[in-house]
This record gives sequence, structure tokens and C-alpha cells, in this order.
Amino acid sequence: MIKIPRHEFLTGALPQVLRELETDLEEELEDLEENPEWFSMALSSGTTLLASRCSGGDPKADKLETWEACVTAMHVGSALFASARATTPPPRQSGPPCEALYSTSCIPP
Repeated sequence: MIKIPRHEFLTGALPQVLRELETDLEEELEDLEENPEWFSMALSSGTTLLASRCSGGDPKADKLETWEACVTAMHVGSALFASARATTPPPRQSGPPCEALYSTSCIPP
């Protein structure tokens, strides 16, 4: 096996950063049912968490948490594509229709 040397990554704040990324991702996943338009944000957060785990905390990807982040990111991506192919419309949210939000101008004449 060939091993290529890498420069050192500063990882002092990594545990705190990973906790914040995990918390953000969990909140986004919980909100997906009510706000499915946020799928791309959840996918971005999932891949950011995975990249952060691999780049500084687990470059060999031999920790369970890294694999859990990988599986979560893959599931969110799979759900994103599945929802894009869905034939039933999403449930209608309460409130005014989207057209009403843009029917008046905020710019003074």
C-alpha cells in the first residue's frame, strides 16, 4: 500500500464544529416533512458533515460516526430524488397562496 503524506489539519475546534453540524442536520431533517423545499439544504448539511468528519476527524473513515454521516447523506440524497419523481402533489400548507405573496409591490411608485 502506498501512503501519501498529508499536511496537518487544525482539529482543535472540530468536536464543537461536528456537534453543531449534527444538531443543524437533525433540525433540518425534522423540518423536512413540513418544508420539503429544504431538501437541498439538508443534503448540503449532510455532505458538509461527512466532509468535515473525513477531512479532519477521521481521514481513514474507520469510525462509526463517519459511516453514519455517509449513510445519512446518501439517504437524504435518495429521498430528494425520490420526491422529485413523486406524482402526487405535496400537502397544501395553510396560509395565502403563493401568488398572493407577489401580487403587490413593496417598491413605492
